[in-house]
Amino acid sequence: MRVFPDTNVWVSAFTTRGLCELIVRTLLRRHGRGTVEVLAGEPVMAETFRILADKFHATEAELTPVRITFGIARHVPGVNDVLPATIPDPDDVPIIAC
Repeated sequence: MRVFPDTNVWVSAFTTRGLCELIVRTLLRRHGRGTVEVLAGEPVMAETFRILADKFHATEAELTPVRITFGIARHVPGVNDVLPATIPDPDDVPIIAC
């Protein structure tokens, strides 16, 4: 099974204790065993870093565990394809395109 957590799940997992942290921790453990493949899109990772730095004022040192965690997941590059539907928030286009 492949799982593609969105930015909200990653940010919540890195900033709070609760369901998203448990989900990400479980997924990464299963990813390590080969029973689940965790995918992390380049646009999602970039947005996660931006939110953690801008909204949560994370320092470079605090972002190190985030980089390590993203290093475990399989990276999915962004896609430049044109999407057939109109997306209300243009910032979401690169994320949806992954």
